[in-house]
Amino acid sequence: MKNACAKKISFLCLFLNAAISVLGQSRELEGSVISFQTNEPLQGVNIEIKGSSKGTTTDRTGNFIFHDGQQLKLSDTLIFSYVGYETKLRAVADIRRFENKTYLYEAIENLDEIILSSRGKLSPKVQFNEMSPMIKGVYGFGAVLTEDGHIIVMGGDQSYIEDNLRKRLKEDPTLSLPGSSIFELATRVSSNSNWRHYSGQIQSYDIYSDTWKKLDLEIGERAYHNSILYQDSIYTIGGKRIANNMQREYLEDKIEILDLKGKKILVDMTNPHRAINFGTVVYGGNLVVFGGSKKVVSNGRKVYTNKVHIYSFSSGLWYELKSLSKEFETNGVLVNNNIYIIGGFDDRPLKEVRTYNIDTGENGEEAELFEEMSRPGLVCWRGIIYIFDNGKLLTYDTDMKVLKEYLIDFYVENANLTISKGSLYIIGGFKSKQFSKRPSQKMIRVNLNVLDRTRINRIKSF
Repeated sequence: MKNACAKKISFLCLFLNAAISVLGQSRELEGSVISFQTNEPLQGVNIEIKGSSKGTTTDRTGNFIFHDGQQLKLSDTLIFSYVGYETKLRAVADIRRFENKTYLYEAIENLDEIILSSRGKLSPKVQFNEMSPMIKGVYGFGAVLTEDGHIIVMGGDQSYIEDNLRKRLKEDPTLSLPGSSIFELATRVSSNSNWRHYSGQIQSYDIYSDTWKKLDLEIGERAYHNSILYQDSIYTIGGKRIANNMQREYLEDKIEILDLKGKKILVDMTNPHRAINFGTVVYGGNLVVFGGSKKVVSNGRKVYTNKVHIYSFSSGLWYELKSLSKEFETNGVLVNNNIYIIGGFDDRPLKEVRTYNIDTGENGEEAELFEEMSRPGLVCWRGIIYIFDNGKLLTYDTDMKVLKEYLIDFYVENANLTISKGSLYIIGGFKSKQFSKRPSQKMIRVNLNVLDRTRINRIKSF
């Protein structure tokens, strides 16, 4: 009898130990990162799970947390890295078992040694993977990332321009001399290869299988619009369409709503913010639309707007908010209750980084890019804004107010950005040369961890 009881107790202890072990491996992990020299908390420390793309950063008080969904195991190792401090590795088991405070030591090398060391270890340009190309290359399109891992591309501009006349004149200036006949010029120059077309196709990319497909549904042919995901629907708003006679363009006044579950497209005819190259963000249960251009006058100049409108998804009603402080084409991302507006265009490319508080309407300039950008690709993740335009990848830390620039051998303009599972996807856009402009089918993926191993080309703080 005693042996039977002893066996039951032993089994119960083993069961409890196993249960505690499982619970210990799955619960949240919290901790803090502190400077050893100053004993002050460090904000913005990168904390990565070794061998994984998962990670987090410390907040203003130096604290961090890994949630249950990140499936942290006792056997995992965390990598703590911070500019100006030595990188430190700690086992999750040690953090759980002992103190959850992690101390980082300031790097003791002098500036010259750091620069020389960095040049020896860091990649001069951002490394990336080229993914499967789009079915049709487009620019000026809308794109969203769905919860099930699909990038949906809505419409866009498929037009291309080949100015063979100007190209031939540059190659052979004698063709423009008085002695050259029009016939001679015409026989030696092929006709311009121009094609103008806006797409209504919906292209879908599966992140897990690296494959594209065209959906059976289509929207109206439009470009220079925005697309926004809200719950299980994609809202495509604004932009412009080409008339049937191909002679004129019209602002698109209807909102097309792709119901992902019902696999159908609904139409809302009310849109007070008719414009192109404007910005949109989702704020709570609302869509905020701002800026853009609304027409071209006879002398070819654009007319811009500074209006800000808000749309309630639940009621379908529109309201006007306080206007921006200037009229321009723009784009932006949401961080808490502030829209960060990056670059833009008002007859010239802009370099300001502006903020707009949705609750108060207060707006103004916060920072400045290294150079002008008309419509860079933007996405925000964990308080960091990623900015891409024609061979330059920038990051702006909205807490630390630090702007960094990296070089990347990928040269397209007007691309769209999205982030999934720690990787940045750069999609579409156009390739521009002196006498040509063509849409790009290419898409690349950048694992954001590589930025820690890439040389910073330029950096400044505000």
